[in-house]
Amino acid sequence: MPKLPDGLVALVPTEMIREAVPDVVVSSLKTDEIVQRIVELDPLQQIGFPLLAFYLILAEPGPLRGILDFYVFNNVSKILQRKFSVKDFSISNRLGVGNFGYVFEGELVQSKGNASSEDRKNSRVVLKQTRADTSGVRDDFLNRGTVAIGAAETGAAEAYMCALMRRSFGRSISADYLGSFIADSTARNFYIGQQWLVWKFESDATLGDFIRGKDCPLNMEEILFGREQRGSLEKRSTAVMRNVLKQVFQSLVKMHSIGLVHRDVKPSNLLITNTGKIKFIDFGATADLRMGINYSPDRGMLDPDYCPPEQLVLPKSFPRAPLPVLAALLSPFLWLAYSPGKFDTYSAGCILLQMGVPTLRGGLANFQREIELYDYDLQAWRDDSPAASRYDFSLLDCNRGRAWDLACKLICNRERFIGGRLTAKAALRHPFFWAPDLS
Repeated sequence: MPKLPDGLVALVPTEMIREAVPDVVVSSLKTDEIVQRIVELDPLQQIGFPLLAFYLILAEPGPLRGILDFYVFNNVSKILQRKFSVKDFSISNRLGVGNFGYVFEGELVQSKGNASSEDRKNSRVVLKQTRADTSGVRDDFLNRGTVAIGAAETGAAEAYMCALMRRSFGRSISADYLGSFIADSTARNFYIGQQWLVWKFESDATLGDFIRGKDCPLNMEEILFGREQRGSLEKRSTAVMRNVLKQVFQSLVKMHSIGLVHRDVKPSNLLITNTGKIKFIDFGATADLRMGINYSPDRGMLDPDYCPPEQLVLPKSFPRAPLPVLAALLSPFLWLAYSPGKFDTYSAGCILLQMGVPTLRGGLANFQREIELYDYDLQAWRDDSPAASRYDFSLLDCNRGRAWDLACKLICNRERFIGGRLTAKAALRHPFFWAPDLS
């Protein structure tokens, strides 16, 4: 009978022992006797335990973490979340309007009065009002595989995603989410029964504002680096594009690691703070493919200007998401087989193209129609399209065309296993981000 080295027995958790030896009455045996029985197991069984642990804990997007978060931390955070009401806020300016709601700048009322200017500055918030609709929110909407229908469910999905982002990554890659509430009375801009989402005010400028502005991408230089960089215009512009895209891909790597696909990556959904941080906003279209939330195999949300050719994060033939716990257990296979995060990297490639090609900064509708004719082969489009022959690609061509090469590897067909579009992790390994400038 094989023996364990002295002292090793004490390192084996009792709970693991109980699961490994279910056919014995654990309480009647000494720990060293139980561990000894584990040693006597078939070698395949011995290997199976650590493999199972690796799969549940370390395999992306983290099945065990997802189950704990959804059934435990999610509910705890709801209990601990600050309870807001209409009287807590005063609304000033309307910042924007979307398909599912209005966005306002406001202030926490409790910080007014004799508060200092710094306190008042810190009390500024962004509030998003969900449009009223007749469909409401289904009771089991966030507990089964289905996509949001209507503004109310989109608001509920966004609140869920923002809370998940806050629990997982704090305030590092998305706007600082404070919580949500249902209006308990009717007042200015507030209507009883409507859902509101609240974020700390960090900026009212998005990447879209800078791309549409004058002298893009150099108009972002000071906010990103704190000063004007040295070197040629091409070198400085490349540094700006590299900084922006690196932050975008780093954030996508984190989101994809917990099973989230944003599905609406575009310049207007990338906030640029006064410290040069780029943060994601607008998670109403986001799908949680670890738990099967806000996902349906035959429906999706997208912006046609930034949407990849597949249009859906998973093939239509893929089955509807099961119960969240089952979806979590199967999620590593899903991500390995289909790489749904590549949906977002196509959109990031479109952002790179817009920053590098002045003519495309006004919109991508014509480009998307043209690139489809060339089966999403960016190089073939550039070589043969009459429209492309009039574009200025000089920013993408400098440094031996590294930016152009990256764009070609992002704006293409997805493919399932080998080749095709880069993942966010693979994009960060591209020479565009690490190779020294040649000028």
